[in-house]
Amino acid sequence: MSNHADFVALIFRLLKLGRMHDLDNLAAQNSVQRAVETIGHLTATDNEFYVFISAGDTIYVNGEPLKGTRQLYDNALEVGMLLEQNGFNELLIRRGVDAASLTALARRMLSGAGEQTESIGERIRLRWVDPASVIGAGEQKRAIDDQVIETYASAVVLSRRFHERVRQQDFSLARQMKRVAQHIVSLSEDAIEYYLAVTLQPATPERSRQFVHAAFASVLVARTITRDMHAMLRACYACMAGEIGNSRILGVPDDEFGDALQMHMNQTMMERVPASTATMLLQLGYASEPALRRTVTGFETEWLSLSNQIGWPHEGKMAPRPEALIAAVCRRFVELRDVHDNPDALFAELVAEAKTPVQIAAIKLLGSAIGYYPKGAAVALTDGHQAVVLETNDFTYLANPKVAVLLNGQEFLETPITVPAGHEFAPVSHLIHEPSELFMKAKQYWRKSTAAEPINVLASTTTPDPTDGMGTLEIKLPDNFAE
Repeated sequence: MSNHADFVALIFRLLKLGRMHDLDNLAAQNSVQRAVETIGHLTATDNEFYVFISAGDTIYVNGEPLKGTRQLYDNALEVGMLLEQNGFNELLIRRGVDAASLTALARRMLSGAGEQTESIGERIRLRWVDPASVIGAGEQKRAIDDQVIETYASAVVLSRRFHERVRQQDFSLARQMKRVAQHIVSLSEDAIEYYLAVTLQPATPERSRQFVHAAFASVLVARTITRDMHAMLRACYACMAGEIGNSRILGVPDDEFGDALQMHMNQTMMERVPASTATMLLQLGYASEPALRRTVTGFETEWLSLSNQIGWPHEGKMAPRPEALIAAVCRRFVELRDVHDNPDALFAELVAEAKTPVQIAAIKLLGSAIGYYPKGAAVALTDGHQAVVLETNDFTYLANPKVAVLLNGQEFLETPITVPAGHEFAPVSHLIHEPSELFMKAKQYWRKSTAAEPINVLASTTTPDPTDGMGTLEIKLPDNFAE
């Protein structure tokens, strides 16, 4: 987000420069040249372009609400006022802008209202947009649950229309699709419980709705390992743009989608899906570095979704991005949620389909994000007791699964207490990743005394140990994960 702040500060200084100084003097020209260099740096390391939008008392940069100091926001509001005085509320600056264009921009802010859309050279555009069309405009004054409900509804409708148009080679909704994905990411910080509710709710067999549920789930999961908005956006967008390459391969009628496409696919067609997806994603926007990263994430997500049929991405020579792993497992989770009401059965199927340690790690991450306690896991209760999870057979009771209480603090219970799901004995507080030796002895004694069956867990990818819980999550992140 610091690049957004740097961009706003630069535009503020540039427009103030034009109002306070002669732009032809040497000092002003040097300031403009520094602005050219700064924009060159920002667009080389981040987006190919920057879009500043003023929507009343809310400022957006590249579709995301501006966050920063009070001084920065006051400066941004002043930029918005200058734009509005000249009949605009949106400013777009592309990579490669030169000093002459920036100087012309500063001079234009002295001229008053003109046309609703104006271009300055090939790299700058000024225009007026309806504030109501800006995703999130004015929402900071509304209750967070209302914002999530409206965002979800908008995403479902847009997803349906987007995929319908893409199958007709119409990419006109690409920018709106990206903006909705950005809004899903930016809204998530204050709406975790609502994102969890969307994730756990069955999506129905409609593929476009499943993609939206997976998008919400991917942001929920990605937030557990990063706060980088771009990384979360890549996972979210990979879900929203799911399967866009399929119809290109099959050339099927517009009304055939999702499962219908899969039924027509042979092995050769499936092998072409990831590349077809990448081709379609590249047509959705500019070939900027962020767009290329989203393309790679979408390419890997589709490959991972078909990995049991076509093999591991990149023939195993390089690891897929964590965002792609998250997006793929979230999409599969949403598909299975429509047919499973039993969390244990759902996660057992996810684990059975997984072929590699990193896929298991992504499944663990998903389980942790939604608060799932797998069979055999050691958990602490809020009153200090320690227990082993026996089963979680209903999504209603994720937080309070059926458990056997084995320890009271550091005291061994001679007769373990079996507590049913949804109990009020004491809610589960947290997972115990490294159970004590005393707990493991109590668990072993309990299993022998009750002749308990071995418990399937998410603990291992090689030799599963039925006495282990979920264990610790280990996903190796690439050095450029936050880029």
